[in-house]
Amino acid sequence: PAAVVQAVQGEGHRLAARLQLGAGFRVSEVLGLNRASLQGETRDPVSGRWAGLVEVVGKGGFGRVQYVPLEDYRALAAHLEEHRGGLAVQYKAYLADLHRAADAVGEAWAGTHALRHNYVRSFLMEAAGAGLGADAMMREAMARVGHHRMSEVRTYCR
Repeated sequence: PAAVVQAVQGEGHRLAARLQLGAGFRVSEVLGLNRASLQGETRDPVSGRWAGLVEVVGKGGFGRVQYVPLEDYRALAAHLEEHRGGLAVQYKAYLADLHRAADAVGEAWAGTHALRHNYVRSFLMEAAGAGLGADAMMREAMARVGHHRMSEVRTYCR
């Protein structure tokens, strides 16, 4: 997935893909980002690394604040400043760019949700390395991607 993200041509599209892969956002959440979404910088309590906090409104209107890799957070802040407070990304163009990028690196096109699935898998490995127990890891993953049932997060592990 990282190779696909790097192969995305549009700057805004690449940022959107980085946010999906690095923070597990739904595409609708990424497209709704604005200056008010930015909540500052802090340490991620699981990884211990500095991260940005981004507030999103997810499925069903449920809001959450998510840890975003600091480099992506700062790139998002700069992009929002440059583009009058909004993400300069059109959904269909974003999909086409991602699809082209997947083809270019020889990966099967699996849609934007595949980036989210990869985020969950990576997060679970990182959480295990940080010493979280299985239940705590799953609950934290569930909260980070805005799911309300454990069974939904388990599908990401297949």
